[in-house]
Amino acid sequence: MTFDTAPEVEETVENSEKSYDLASGVVVVLFGSAILFTVRDYPTLPSGELGPSLFPGIIGGLMVLMGLLLLGRWLKGRKAARTNSAEASGTAAAAASAPANDTAPTPVYWRGWINAGLVVGSVIFYLLAVDFLGFLTTVIIMTVGLILRLGAKWWVAVLAGVLSTVGVWLIFNKVLLVPLPLGFWG
Repeated sequence: MTFDTAPEVEETVENSEKSYDLASGVVVVLFGSAILFTVRDYPTLPSGELGPSLFPGIIGGLMVLMGLLLLGRWLKGRKAARTNSAEASGTAAAAASAPANDTAPTPVYWRGWINAGLVVGSVIFYLLAVDFLGFLTTVIIMTVGLILRLGAKWWVAVLAGVLSTVGVWLIFNKVLLVPLPLGFWG
């Protein structure tokens, strides 16, 4: 006795991705909007130079844009699903006469939610640890952990974590002259 589960799993993955687009799009638009709302009260520099709201404003605007793109992708997927559903209803009678497919329940895909939770957890870790550990140590730990979660080899995770963190630190500390917490190092 054999079971053919590929169509069901494929359909579940598509539906799962569509719901992720909706949930992610709404969350990203809300966070981006909150950032834009917050930075509107940041002080401006009297010399007319770019002020402290520039980078958070750019990030907030990009978040709103990306969230809207996700919502658009979700809407497009719903429209395509309706079209496919209408086409499939013509074959419903043929499917009803076919023998029932008694397979295991459709799997639930939690990996995306776990990864999203780990990203949120790493931000909370940053907020709690950066004053004690310093920017470099905290962000290296976060980055290495997240890269390992994505399945990279340990040496790739360490190399990428260290190089990217040092690169970000150099840009902010040396080029933009934004002091970052040194923690117990300083």
